[in-house]
Amino acid sequence: FTFEMVTTVENSTTNKLIQVYPNPASGKAIHVKLPVSGHDQFSINITDVNGRSVSIKNTVFLEENEARVELTDQVHSGAYIMIIKLNKAVVHKMILFR
Repeated sequence: FTFEMVTTVENSTTNKLIQVYPNPASGKAIHVKLPVSGHDQFSINITDVNGRSVSIKNTVFLEENEARVELTDQVHSGAYIMIIKLNKAVVHKMILFR
């Protein structure tokens, strides 16, 4: 057997600064406001409650610190988890789709 150590860093300050809206969402797009600067690294992933990845069709940057995440038709009504990695912080946000 082999084991891997997985570490998640939940930074409460970063968590408060990241906004996800609308939530609940009725369409296939979610807006994310991030406290980023030009050299920050971040990624956005979305999973269902069972941990399966949901396809992101496109990410469009509206402003320096705001993005619109467009999802495929694979998203149905229910709860999903957005995983945002920003530098060394990992933030989880619950999203509801109607």
